[in-house]
Amino acid sequence: MNRDINYDDGILRTNIFCLLGNPGSGRSSVLKTVLDDKEFTKKYNILRFTYGTTRPITPDDIVGETYFFFNEKEFKGLDPNSIIESRSYDLMTNMRPVYYFTLKDHIKFNTNYIGRVSLLQYEELRKWAEMTQLKHPTVQISLYPITIKCNLFERFDRLENKASTELELYNICARMVSEKFEYERVTSSSPEILDATNIDTLILDNGRHDYRVVSEIATETKSFMAKKIDMQGA
Repeated sequence: MNRDINYDDGILRTNIFCLLGNPGSGRSSVLKTVLDDKEFTKKYNILRFTYGTTRPITPDDIVGETYFFFNEKEFKGLDPNSIIESRSYDLMTNMRPVYYFTLKDHIKFNTNYIGRVSLLQYEELRKWAEMTQLKHPTVQISLYPITIKCNLFERFDRLENKASTELELYNICARMVSEKFEYERVTSSSPEILDATNIDTLILDNGRHDYRVVSEIATETKSFMAKKIDMQGA
């Protein structure tokens, strides 16, 4: 059954399942495994949550899927009212900051999404959802944190293996330090991210990153998503 419908109460339900975690926690592997299950994504009308960036395109990127790509001039020319949230990071490979941002056009009501979401992005999306629902009583936007935990040394080993130059390794270290402070700040203001007793939060352990573990985590993720979507249609 395709879930792209309006329920009898006329509410437009939008669910965003947010894969949260520090760099190297394995979010990309889990996301790919979930999205590769086409039967599941079709049944529950699930799309990849994609947002914008000004970072350079790499050979592995798919435009409109990995990110929506803008140059800095295009980003700064956007109508501020169209931007839900934005963040910038300074990388050593660039003379200028790299921006990541979510536009209102990136989220369609009455659709289910799953995607990698930064902690700062999650916090701002939650605020936007609350404000939008106050303005539009027929809209229901639910954010579900799916936190993937992994110890620092395992994460560093994974990321180190991806670096082919010293500069790339420096950028990885800078990113890990930056996101450590981001993690501490956001989890204190949004404690549900780490609350295992919260029925709307899923916490997973990816300390041993192999195919079997990723497959198990993806299965738990799909079960959690299906349960949350099914409950709304009851």
